[in-house]
Amino acid sequence: MKILIVDDDARLLKVLSETLESTGKYEVCAVGDSLQAINVARNFLPDIAILDIQMPGISGREIALQLRQNVLTRNVVVVFLTSLLRKKGQTLKKDVDGCQVLGKPATLDEIKQAIDGAIEHRNKNKVCTPNNIP
Repeated sequence: MKILIVDDDARLLKVLSETLESTGKYEVCAVGDSLQAINVARNFLPDIAILDIQMPGISGREIALQLRQNVLTRNVVVVFLTSLLRKKGQTLKKDVDGCQVLGKPATLDEIKQAIDGAIEHRNKNKVCTPNNIP
C-alpha cells in the first residue's frame, strides 16, 4: 500500500516514514509542505493519507477536502494525526464523520489501528468526510 504523510514536523516525517517502510507493507511519500500535498497526491496516488491538521499553508482538513474533490484521489483513506487531540500525555483516538483522528504522539500500533479502521470504513462505503474536523 502507498501512504502519503503530510506534516510540518520534519523529524516526525522521517521517523514515521522510515518506521512504516521498515514493515515492508508500505511505500511512503513524506511531504513537509502542505501546499504541495495535493500535487504530490495526484502524482503518487496513495491508498492512505496521514495528515496533520494544523500546518502552515493549508490545514490537513483542507487537504482531505481537496482529495475528495479530485477523481484520482477521492478514495484515498484519510487518517488525521494531530496534537489537537491529547489528554494529559495520553493519545486519544476518535472517529469523526468516518475519519480516523489520532492524537500525537502516537505509537506505530496506534497508527496501524487507525489505518485499519479507516480502510474498514472505506470498505463499507463510508468515505471520510472531513467537514467536522477542526
